Amino acid sequence: APHELAVCIHDHVACDTCADSCGVCGEDFCRRHGIGGCHVDGQPVCERHARTCRICRRPHCSMHEGMCDDGAHAACSTCLGPCAMCGRVICNAHAFVSKPDAPKGSRRFCYNCARTCEGGTGEVVGPDEVTGCASCERVVCERHQARCAVDGKVHCSRHLRRTDRSRRLVCERDRATCSHEPNAVFAGDEVSACATCGRVNCDQHLAECVADRQRHCVSHLAAVADKPGAYACEVHRSTCHVDGGQFTLDGTHACPCCGKLACARHTRECANCRRQVCTQDYSAINPRVCATCMQLEPSADPDDEILAAAVELRGADSSGAKSWRIARDARHSLVEMELGWTRRVVMVVPHGESRAERAVAHSALGTRVLR
Repeated sequence: APHELAVCIHDHVACDTCADSCGVCGEDFCRRHGIGGCHVDGQPVCERHARTCRICRRPHCSMHEGMCDDGAHAACSTCLGPCAMCGRVICNAHAFVSKPDAPKGSRRFCYNCARTCEGGTGEVVGPDEVTGCASCERVVCERHQARCAVDGKVHCSRHLRRTDRSRRLVCERDRATCSHEPNAVFAGDEVSACATCGRVNCDQHLAECVADRQRHCVSHLAAVADKPGAYACEVHRSTCHVDGGQFTLDGTHACPCCGKLACARHTRECANCRRQVCTQDYSAINPRVCATCMQLEPSADPDDEILAAAVELRGADSSGAKSWRIARDARHSLVEMELGWTRRVVMVVPHGESRAERAVAHSALGTRVLR
């Protein structure tokens, strides 16, 4: 026994148990001509205002219906939402949602605003959470981005690689190789060109020349004995001819007898002329006197340069020489003037000059250096 009767929108009668009033238009309808409730607010809806969402497949009323801007189709209000960046309304089927662990949390994006991070598993992030790769068009989010150790710019994983020795991340443009290790990867600031040959090498195959402070390949450098721990290039080093040791240019000097370079360890002073002569120019007969002094021979007619050097050294007393003995070597003319009473003067005159570079007076009382 019904308590009330209602006239359906299709003009037939239904009892209060089988009829409802539409929550949109207020018209009565029976169960066959409407739905019992919108899934959004639970209100009954007649068939004219009843809809079925194509996204969630649930019934709803026309008051809770909207349009998806990306798909241009209708959907219920629970399946629609604004883009976090541009505000366009999009449905769940066309929306891209970032994960809760994204840099700015879980958010909803439309097709135009969604970005796919190159790092990790390709998760969706917003355009305000990414930085473009400096080498390509890919983007990387703040959580997965890495920078090149040389240029400091963000690059995707495809364009970054760790160096083999320092394990720094470098991009393709800032990678370099060592000519001694062509298969190894180095950063651009970890290699430099050899000042001698121009080849690019790493720090292990380059060293600094102690003279010019430039970096050279180790094949062009040699350790110098006069400066422990230092190296010198081919241009700025010298070789002692006695033992073949390597020295800086100041570490060796030309022997006045033979003209060859010798180090201080293989040089000693001649007791007669007081010159620094290499050990190779001393004989076993008299190891205190150099080879040139051993070869002094009498001369009755000295050259004009020698006479001028004697006058410059001793003045008028130079004519009192009782005899002359002369010998020549690589750099000097050695002149010994015999003055009598065991007195003699040894002059060292450079070739082509008329002035003695060194002069030593010998007598029974001892030796005295005049110059």
